[in-house]
Order: sequence, then structure tokens, then C-alpha cells
Amino acid sequence: FYIKATSGQASLYFVKEEDSPYFQSKAFGQCIQYMTMNMHRCQLREVKERRSMLIKDVHSVKEAVEILSYIVDLSGE
Repeated sequence: FYIKATSGQASLYFVKEEDSPYFQSKAFGQCIQYMTMNMHRCQLREVKERRSMLIKDVHSVKEAVEILSYIVDLSGE
């Protein structure tokens, strides 16, 4: 995935292929775990066949990096 931070929010874009092994991976599980822990600020969406997770209230690149670091550090369990 990759992240884009603009206008007080960040978007994590996932791979396009629906049958990609990524969606069964620990990394994707960690993203979903973060989303369930932060439902008030996260939203899954699909725009033009592109899946992403929107994270609200992200006001700097530093904050976006901190969120990514937190997601990476989650156990995925």
C-alpha cells in the first residue's frame, strides 16, 4: 500500500487486484486492526475500483508517519 496525506486526512491505498495475496497478509490484517480500534476516524472505501482506508484528523506528514509506524507495530492478531 502507499499513503497520501492532504487536507487533514490520510489515505492508505491498497493493491488493485481483488484476489491478491495481500488481502490475506499480516500487513492487511494490521490495517484492519487499526481501523477497528479507531472506527471514529477511519473509513474503508472504494473509488474507481481502487480500495483505500481514509484516516481523518491527520494534520502533518509526521502524524501520518506515526500512524503508519503504529500500524506496522501492531501484532496482527
